[in-house]
Amino acid sequence: MKGNDKHESNSDGSRYADSSVDDLRDLYLNATAEVLPQLAAENSWVIRFDHCFQRVVLDNVFDDVWYNHLDKSSSKPAYKQLSHDQLVSALNLCREMEKMGSKKVEELNRKSLKFRGKLSE
Repeated sequence: MKGNDKHESNSDGSRYADSSVDDLRDLYLNATAEVLPQLAAENSWVIRFDHCFQRVVLDNVFDDVWYNHLDKSSSKPAYKQLSHDQLVSALNLCREMEKMGSKKVEELNRKSLKFRGKLSE
């Protein structure tokens, strides 16, 4: 799949190497549903809801709209369809947004919107 290890080469990539998929899923949910929305509210970021962060992260993991790579009609949510490596990539993106703030959030959101045809070059 396209984008599987795109962000894994980050210095933080090895941070999650020994983590189970279930642990990575929990970390992903915490980051996208709690940590990032809280930071967004405190810092007036361009996106602030959990589903927006999940869209941005998943689209950037795949360098494409996520539902071109995962089964959107599945009873399993998208994050439960991700491989270990894809979850690591997703978590690295979450950490980048936490560390770099608004500028990184805006960059990744713009990329996501371009993948979806909602923003021109």
